[in-house]
Amino acid sequence: AEIGERLAGEGHRVTVLATDAHDLEYFWDARKRRVESAEEMHKGVRIVRLPVRRAPGPPIVYPILRRLMVELSRVPGSAPLLRRMATITPRLPGLSAALSNERFDLIHTTNITLDFAVVPAFRFAQKHRIPFICTPFVHLGAPGDNSLLRYYSMRHQIDMLRRSQRVITMTGLEADALAARGVPRERLRR
Repeated sequence: AEIGERLAGEGHRVTVLATDAHDLEYFWDARKRRVESAEEMHKGVRIVRLPVRRAPGPPIVYPILRRLMVELSRVPGSAPLLRRMATITPRLPGLSAALSNERFDLIHTTNITLDFAVVPAFRFAQKHRIPFICTPFVHLGAPGDNSLLRYYSMRHQIDMLRRSQRVITMTGLEADALAARGVPRERLRR
């Protein structure tokens, strides 16, 4: 929010494409809270909330899919399949139209585990030659235990970060973890 507000304050037109999820769990459980307002202005920043849609079935479908993706990521060459799997559930059917209805000088995404939104935004940026920045918010987990980190460093996620113009990290440890997985250091910023 701070970056968008600052840019808007400098006279730039800033649009934030968000979801209508109020609770994180809304991404996989429709019983959780959502934000009713589809669009609003906040300190000069236009916020557009896109409806979240899920694959049919109980909420457990999402964690099962994510675990399957983590395990599949061990297989070389799995990035294209993982990119497709990332957008099965949840998904944002309105994202493509929202991206196409504006002119963007830059696309900045956050939270690499929300790759159902990051993957289509990255594809759009690549197709239209728009600089793409990602702040992945990688959680490293306990030292020596990569079980959590694996959810933030699947092959398709690392591939997107490698090809991003910039990757903004929160800590030096996060930058080191990404560099160790092949993200060029010259693209990493804190």
